[in-house]
Amino acid sequence: MSDASARSNGAGSPNESRVDSGPGQSYSQLNFALPLRQDYISTEELRPAKAILQLGIEPSPVRLLELERLGDALFESTIEINSQNEIIDGHARWLIAKKTGRPGLRCDIFDYDEEHTLRKILKKGLVGPALGKFCRVQIALRLQPFHERRARNNRIQGGAQKQLLFLTQAERARVRELVAQDAGVSSSLVRQVKVILNSGPSLELLAALRAETITINRGYQLSSVSSSEQRNALASKSLRRSNREHSEKLVARHVGSPERKSATDGLKEIRSGLTRLPEDPLLVSLQSQIASLLSAIDSLLNAQVNTEGA
Repeated sequence: MSDASARSNGAGSPNESRVDSGPGQSYSQLNFALPLRQDYISTEELRPAKAILQLGIEPSPVRLLELERLGDALFESTIEINSQNEIIDGHARWLIAKKTGRPGLRCDIFDYDEEHTLRKILKKGLVGPALGKFCRVQIALRLQPFHERRARNNRIQGGAQKQLLFLTQAERARVRELVAQDAGVSSSLVRQVKVILNSGPSLELLAALRAETITINRGYQLSSVSSSEQRNALASKSLRRSNREHSEKLVARHVGSPERKSATDGLKEIRSGLTRLPEDPLLVSLQSQIASLLSAIDSLLNAQVNTEGA
């Protein structure tokens, strides 16, 4: 069962065959091999793919909780690994297996080198919620040296410009396009991710981008400020989101009540709660926004009552 869909059986189709990725091919143009064999592998012998481990990419706690609720059904199908016991598809299931004390997992073992492992991870990441755009670009950038090498080989085989050690402008543009295709995003997003990674981003900024609590464009904007400013901006956003979600729950609880009159009481409770919040400069503008929202809801409710009484 794929972590991306919790439905895939992890095996390739009978018509699939291993091919080497030729010049200019993206992951979507590649076929992949049938597994060499299926085996029962100890959870202690399994590990994330090297790129996933180095980049610190982990399934979100919410995703793990969703999968854990499936119980034994989660492990009915195999996970996919390469011959080095690196997980291609099934990272979340492996983590849950370790947490719940499962001694091992049934695995489909594929003869994939580093490039094919990365490509298969990206292919899986594009069909489900497992990998967001930022994570996919990070992985796709690991494929850039393979594209560059092919570009040089093409030049040598064509007998042109053999003396050049560096890629031409056209070749670099083509490589950027291929990396974007690998990640399933635009070339401009790849450029923004490169800027972010080269700026020495804070751990908090990287975590927010991987969790998709901010967009790549917002991360690109924050990459130009100091780490402390990045942390402050992210903390402020997190606080606003938390308070907004709390307010929405309170409003929904009372406005959605069968007793229409209780909605007014609910709004009073929210206003009362706002007055008890600790004094914090970050909360001032937020409290004002919530107060405006409550006034708008109050006006809407009054208009509804007047309409019903007409």
